[in-house]
Amino acid sequence: LNYGFIQDASVQGRVETATRDSVTGGLVGWNQGTIGFGQSDSSVYTHGIDPLSPYVLYDGAAGGLVGVNKGGIVASWSRGIVTNLDQTSAAIGGLVGANDVDGWVMNSYSMADVSSPGCVTVCSPPDMVGGFVGIVNYDGPPPYLYQPVGIQLSYSAGHVSGGGPNAEVGGFDGRNIYSAVLPYTYWDVTK
Repeated sequence: LNYGFIQDASVQGRVETATRDSVTGGLVGWNQGTIGFGQSDSSVYTHGIDPLSPYVLYDGAAGGLVGVNKGGIVASWSRGIVTNLDQTSAAIGGLVGANDVDGWVMNSYSMADVSSPGCVTVCSPPDMVGGFVGIVNYDGPPPYLYQPVGIQLSYSAGHVSGGGPNAEVGGFDGRNIYSAVLPYTYWDVTK
């Protein structure tokens, strides 16, 4: 949990949740502060969402750098892998699992490989798998260049795979709830 400022932090290793519904990140699980020049070369594993318990927004979110971002991330990157180990839904992304309405990311990239087997049958919420971010929850106007809002000036370039009958899989984002504009973002991945 980060409420402050993290700068020039670098991590490497393995991070795995012990239970379902956990928030997991290579550097930080839950970010409400600012991360500048953060680097993660980690293997991040989640067990996704418990289908038998009531769903709470961002349960099972996992990212190569940050699980849930409600703060700022600038000039940061991730590589390694982000994987959902169970046949459940999850929100997983190469850099960020879930980017909230207050979260912003700028000048960052992910080269992490992201994968989830998905649900055997239709699951709710669906499996959300993205090369950069699993789910984007931003409904504001398109940001001006370098305005700390939404996601901009960022890219992903890792392998992305997801399964299940209603999985939402994308090279950059898995699910963009409000179809928010993400200026100057791109991907170069194998889907």
